[in-house]
Amino acid sequence: MKQPGRGFGHVIIEALRDKPRPDADGFLTAEVVSLSHSYPFRFMIPEDCTDSPCRWIYPVAFGGGLVGGDAIEATVVVGDDCAAVVTTQESTKVYHCHHCGATNQRLLYTVGDQALLCVLPDPVVCFKGANFQQTQVVEMSPNSNLVFLDWMLSGRTALSESWSFQRYLNHVEMRVLGEVVLRELTDLEDSPYKSVADGMMNFQVSGMCIVLGDRVSFLSEALLDKYSRKKDLGERSSPDVVVSVSRVSYTVQGQTICGCYLRFLGATTQKVRLYIEKCV
Repeated sequence: MKQPGRGFGHVIIEALRDKPRPDADGFLTAEVVSLSHSYPFRFMIPEDCTDSPCRWIYPVAFGGGLVGGDAIEATVVVGDDCAAVVTTQESTKVYHCHHCGATNQRLLYTVGDQALLCVLPDPVVCFKGANFQQTQVVEMSPNSNLVFLDWMLSGRTALSESWSFQRYLNHVEMRVLGEVVLRELTDLEDSPYKSVADGMMNFQVSGMCIVLGDRVSFLSEALLDKYSRKKDLGERSSPDVVVSVSRVSYTVQGQTICGCYLRFLGATTQKVRLYIEKCV
């Protein structure tokens, strides 16, 4: 297994003002103007992977995942009028940390005016004995647009490692013009009275999705319409996936940004993937 390391990554994309070529949504063609990274982390940004102006950004951890003692810090800056997708090639695997301390990861995103950032990763998978502590911060303006997916699996269920990690600590924070508008903290750790596995019962997947901004209002309205409506008489909910959604609206310095906040639990990865594909 690879040795622990301290890795960083930094990427900035900005619009090509001299060659605007806006698409139907008005986003401008974007170019990478700054890119740096260090082992065991790097960004992959393929050229011409899509006909749209959107840039696809892939964070990659060498060695097949993160080990105890790894400390990763990555920053993504999406300039005004740009569109970007941050996604992964596979799930983020977090290995045990019996002798090396916690695995730490800090992800910082900045979204410019009239820009769109979609953070759509595969899930985090904490192996038996893992101690994963993550912070994710998004800086926006009231005219920014965001689709932010964050989810995790219980572990390697085929090896009976369901919810058998040491700790999973995940801090998500959204800021508009520097003011915190949403803060979420997930802290999963066995207590002397109840284990995480007992508390999660038969659920193997947990996650959330935040949608904010005028340009993605169609998505937030569709999610609200689908998951916040009252059930018809006799209509049954799926026992495999539990979804809740709330409308959100934040006013900062007289400017308002609206959207929705969705949470979900799932019994299997396959069932949840189907829901996510329908959502985003």
